[in-house]
Amino acid sequence: MRELLSLSARERVTIKSEVAIGSRATFFLTQALLPLLADGGRIVNLSTGLTRFASPGFAAYAAAKGAVEVLSLYLAKELGSRGIAVNRVAPGAIETDFLGGAVRDMPDLNKVFAEMTALGRVGVPDDIGPMIASLLGEQNRWDGRARGAQLPMCDRSKEPLGITVGPLPAAGRTVMRGHV
Repeated sequence: MRELLSLSARERVTIKSEVAIGSRATFFLTQALLPLLADGGRIVNLSTGLTRFASPGFAAYAAAKGAVEVLSLYLAKELGSRGIAVNRVAPGAIETDFLGGAVRDMPDLNKVFAEMTALGRVGVPDDIGPMIASLLGEQNRWDGRARGAQLPMCDRSKEPLGITVGPLPAAGRTVMRGHV
């Protein structure tokens, strides 16, 4: 289980590990796969809602995901000439093994996060796959403004969990949300 430690309490090796997994892996995997990615292809990087608000114990993780967000913007610009769309998805609280399954396995914590969403529930893994698949589909082959756009699936403002994919705003802005 990932420990919630303040930045000052974290060991250097733990921070290096989180940054390596959170940002360096995304960079080097993308770099390695670029020769195999067809023109007109898609890249969807995963981020976190923790880049939009602060929560103690997540500084290293959020910083690494912030790097993924910036990388996505730059990849979008660099790969746009090949027609490759790059987006990033910030799923929010999902019932997974993250934090040792705390959101999934601790009813009180699940309730706290559920109360932050308009639908009154946290996400489940089956909410994420179809949304990402929609970004990869042929129906989203072109939107000159979508390069590098972030698609938050839920946030702390009681907006619905999930999105309706449609025309996306300029890169780096939040998209219109809909229902799962």
